[in-house]
Amino acid sequence: MFDFVRQHKRIMQLLLVILIFPSFVLFGVDGYQRFNQGGPVVAEVGDQSIHQDELEQVKRQQADRIRQQNPNLDPKLFDSAAFERQVLENMVNERVVQLAAQQFLLTVSDEQLARFLATSPELQAIRKPDGSVDMKQYQALLAAQGLSPQGFEAKTRADLMVDQVLQTVMASDMGEGLRSAHRAWMQQRSIQWTRIDPQSFAGQIQPTEAVLKAQYEKLQSRLKTEEAIDGEWVAFSADDLMGQVSLKAEDVRAYYDQNQKLYGTLEQRRARHVLITIPENAQGDALKQAQAKAEAALKAVQANPKSFPQVAQKQSEDPGSAQQGGDLGWFGQADMVKPFADAAFGLKKGEISGLVRSSFGFHIIQVLDIKPGSLKPFETVRPAIEAQLKRQLAQQAFAEAAEQFTNMVYEQSDSLDPVIKKFNLKRQAFKGMTRQTVQGLPPELLNPKVKEALFDAQTIKLQRNTSAVEVKPSQLVSARVTSHRPARVLTFDEARGAVTQTVKTEQSLVMAKDAANELLAQVKAGQGKLKQSALVSRMNRHQLPEGMVESVMKVPSSGPLPSQLVVDQGAQGVFVVQVDAVQTPKPDALDGVQQGVLKRIYSASQAQAYLDALKKRFKVRIHEDRLQKASTAAVAG
Repeated sequence: MFDFVRQHKRIMQLLLVILIFPSFVLFGVDGYQRFNQGGPVVAEVGDQSIHQDELEQVKRQQADRIRQQNPNLDPKLFDSAAFERQVLENMVNERVVQLAAQQFLLTVSDEQLARFLATSPELQAIRKPDGSVDMKQYQALLAAQGLSPQGFEAKTRADLMVDQVLQTVMASDMGEGLRSAHRAWMQQRSIQWTRIDPQSFAGQIQPTEAVLKAQYEKLQSRLKTEEAIDGEWVAFSADDLMGQVSLKAEDVRAYYDQNQKLYGTLEQRRARHVLITIPENAQGDALKQAQAKAEAALKAVQANPKSFPQVAQKQSEDPGSAQQGGDLGWFGQADMVKPFADAAFGLKKGEISGLVRSSFGFHIIQVLDIKPGSLKPFETVRPAIEAQLKRQLAQQAFAEAAEQFTNMVYEQSDSLDPVIKKFNLKRQAFKGMTRQTVQGLPPELLNPKVKEALFDAQTIKLQRNTSAVEVKPSQLVSARVTSHRPARVLTFDEARGAVTQTVKTEQSLVMAKDAANELLAQVKAGQGKLKQSALVSRMNRHQLPEGMVESVMKVPSSGPLPSQLVVDQGAQGVFVVQVDAVQTPKPDALDGVQQGVLKRIYSASQAQAYLDALKKRFKVRIHEDRLQKASTAAVAG
């Protein structure tokens, strides 16, 4: 199974996108309208437009949320054109489905919404024993996600409407479809190919000034510096109070004495006993009778110690040990009630006690064996105990100090100096921070709440401290902006390098396509040869680009072979490919995991096909030239 997942990493990523992204994107049409509708239009759905500013804001929100859940993800993912395109695709999908729901007159009633919320896993942890939701916890849970109850319920209602539109497609019979999908995955194709690298033509391209300026005008809306800030910040945690905590030597010693089991092995003993129980609230004759019975048993074992097991079997009223001759096995002093433990640990090996009374009754105890305890010397563990106690005391002090810190950064908001002096904190600086910056910044400043506070218009304008933000348990952060550079369009000279690279990339690709078409003509005429060959399938791509293999697999198997084609994979190269033969192995039985994966892929493909049909119906247009390109990425100011 793990080999299957490794070999189909891209499939797994596709499934994750399908399953994860909607939970981040579904704001509803009204939700999108709340964004600032500025910048160029990057997509149109019917008579609705998605603006660049809307896309940027959704990108930021998604990047922040995904980073919180997956802190180890490569930060470059969120700066990529692929991430931007996926966010836009999901925004478009959301809108076409909602438009479809409106046309189909689909609604979600209050009763449907209530039923869904009553069973929602998201709210399971805050349900009361009677099944109702604790409203205070409900509001706090949503607030942590930046949602109000009304917003969450509107989002849920929108999700349910989307489900109504897609559920018929997703639930369609998959019997033959699944078998077809299996055959498609198993099919192999014998191919030859040659890859033409666009970069090999870059040295031949010397764009003129006029071409560069024309390209600059075309790309000007994308050639921007990002809004950037410089500033300073401080972090305050319980660790900062460690140096202010003092300990008394007797407290350290007392902790050692009371927790010796943490620093060694305590003494253990093995013993057997005879128990004569005492009736509850026994007094007078009942108590005397129990004591007399116990004294008789004591005399018997004192007269003949070897008879102890037999006496216990016949007379002991402890059902757990009587049949074992009274044997209790090994135990520590803390494992027994105090009177019993005091007596057992006061005896020598083989020695028999007198009558010992506990809450259970009268005991007669014989120690069978002793395991001496071992204990690390106090001085050896003293540094560790001191560190632990200081940490505990610092944590207690932090609760009060945190309130002081929070009040000071707010009340003396024109400087961080007061809290730095008060708590002996380290001043730290940052430069060139943008809303998208992730590299080079400490995790404290990547916290979404800290970043949001720093880019707040009033924080920037007044250069005041942000409020104290808890970035992790027992750690607060406050920061302030000292310098601000608004976003601006790059001048032609500033953008020359990026524009030149874009022109070279585009012209190199054109030249590579021309070379590929020329080679294709030669191959078809029997005058050209392709360099490499392999037997490929969707299961085994031989490290070839996924798009290239997918194009090969789409060549009709019923058509004449060999069949030649050109596959443009952009920066990955332009491929001239010849499909020589198609092999369809007899399908093996699918195991449960593979069947589940194929079902999800098939279901997702059905949903995607339906979405594609809706996009045509509602005349979706995506303006590719206005989306982020690797060579024209925003430049930090």
